[in-house]
Amino acid sequence: MSSLLRNIWKEIPPMMDIVLIGIAVIFFALCFAYTKACDTL
Repeated sequence: MSSLLRNIWKEIPPMMDIVLIGIAVIFFALCFAYTKACDTL
């Protein structure tokens, strides 16, 4: 059982990196869009 969990844990980190990078990109895009919207006001 523990070896199975260890194998799953080895599979997860690359996916988590992709998710975190995606969240960061979306966050910066929203910040950029927000500043552009505020400049137009």
